[in-house]
Amino acid sequence: MAAFTLCWAVVETIGPAAGVSAYQVVWTRYGVHLAFMLLVFGPRYGKDLVRTSHPGRQVVASLLMLGMPLCFIWGAQRMPVQDETAALWLAPVIVVGISGAIGWSYGGLRTIVATAIGFAGAMLICAPDSGLFRRAAILGIGAALCLSLYMVVMRTMAHERIITKLLHTALWVWLVLTLGVPSFWTTPTVHGAIAMAAIGLLGWLGLLALDVAIAATPVGALAPILYTQLVWAVVLARLTGQVTLTAKEEGGIALVLIAGGLALFRRSAQAAPDREVEASVGVA
Repeated sequence: MAAFTLCWAVVETIGPAAGVSAYQVVWTRYGVHLAFMLLVFGPRYGKDLVRTSHPGRQVVASLLMLGMPLCFIWGAQRMPVQDETAALWLAPVIVVGISGAIGWSYGGLRTIVATAIGFAGAMLICAPDSGLFRRAAILGIGAALCLSLYMVVMRTMAHERIITKLLHTALWVWLVLTLGVPSFWTTPTVHGAIAMAAIGLLGWLGLLALDVAIAATPVGALAPILYTQLVWAVVLARLTGQVTLTAKEEGGIALVLIAGGLALFRRSAQAAPDREVEASVGVA
């Protein structure tokens, strides 16, 4: 899970170097993801790379991965980024809430405390202001909901082959965005093309790490570790000379690390996996 958040942070750091619209970055990211999988795994798996026992869930999961960046892009056009980012970090809270509501294991009180501490740390790092209460914040919450539901839906397919899930996650996002390519396409520079190729490969690696984590562990128990993305992002920004840490941000980082530690070393017993992965939660 921490590997996923690291890849996510690196992708966010590289993104501006692409020099094209955010829509084109997302489209290219998943295009590179698909091309890489077809080249590397296609010859070995053939049709089995696409064959799935849960086609409906695969499409839903993929479209959630489309909804997340679209909500964030639209929100960033209407409100300060730090406010929207703060709304996005409701995602771990939502994951734990959904897990508890549908009867999945999530680590109990220990995870609830870890999530609350992580959320407090996220608010210190993001430092939202009153803009968080604008109507546009709904889009940030929408991005959080998409990420949360993606994790839940992927957990119900824990027994599916991971490379198949990775292919479908990219496929439907890419196909839908392809319809809009004429409206957002800009020929990238060589530097921009290299940046987008790197984003695509890192995005694939990050989703691989996320899917492995989700298949191995109840998503509620993983939720607090999502906040480590903020730590990676701050560290990368510091290394590239973009920010100077404030005492508030340092405090936020400490809280996020405490939350991750509580989640990592939790003692709660795992739920029987079949109960979770066979649950449809209404998305089949």
